[in-house]
Amino acid sequence: MRIQQLTTENSALSVDQAITEFMLHQRTSRNSPRTLEYYEWTLTRFKAFLTGQDHQSVGTVDAGTIRLFMVSLEETMKPNSVHAIMRAVRALFKFLEREELVDRNPMAKVRMP
Repeated sequence: MRIQQLTTENSALSVDQAITEFMLHQRTSRNSPRTLEYYEWTLTRFKAFLTGQDHQSVGTVDAGTIRLFMVSLEETMKPNSVHAIMRAVRALFKFLEREELVDRNPMAKVRMP
């Protein structure tokens, strides 16, 4: 019920709210502290990218935006590192889709590196 109170429109869910809800889910799923650190680190990078692209809500993120993020990572990181970060982004959007916090999962159209 608390998640539904966050927003009346799925597209209005802010990036901060989405990550907060995802991290709450991860904590209650009994993940290891290292896994939680990994998600925090990777999703902070993703959030910074989205902010720079002027995306305030997860509902405005599309496959093209995610591909731009992946390309920006590939400029400075090794392929395995890019893949690891993209796994976290994929997990975030799968969670949001499962919880019906987004109308569509933009990662569904993105091929993993």
